[in-house]
Amino acid sequence: MRPLVILISISVAAAACGRRGEDYSVVGLMKMLEQGDVTARYTAVSGLRGHGPEAKPAIALLTDALKDNDRDVRIEAIYALAAIGPDAESALPQLIETLKAQDADVRLAGIYAVPIVGMRSSAAFPAAKAALNDRDGRVRAEAASGLRKLQLAARFKDAKSTSAVSATK
Repeated sequence: MRPLVILISISVAAAACGRRGEDYSVVGLMKMLEQGDVTARYTAVSGLRGHGPEAKPAIALLTDALKDNDRDVRIEAIYALAAIGPDAESALPQLIETLKAQDADVRLAGIYAVPIVGMRSSAAFPAAKAALNDRDGRVRAEAASGLRKLQLAARFKDAKSTSAVSATK
């Protein structure tokens, strides 16, 4: 009898979740981001973040979301671009602009994302270096971490193998 109760509970929960008919695929989240209110936009960028590199088709929309009126949508869009990784390099100039935001949490998210997205770009290093002078200690600490990531990425890019990296100082 117990398995039947579990099955019914799962069916009821699934029906409740699908009641509004949301589509959480990358395409569905992109539509939600374009057409939604602030809650839907936040849900969309958060969902796209969860898709990671598969959300690459949403880079332009996520870049636009960096200018959203809602700070939480902006912050989550920054993290979504970071989740896509270096393939989101086209958004790097706008991510670098987030480092000038008044809101320290936006700058913090930005300095987290810049080294990840800009791993292959020469523009990421000066932006991260400048963030070492930020007025917020969290941003400065993340900038230092980001610079280390960029330096390590540069070493791997120049090395013919990982053993060459470990042999250099």
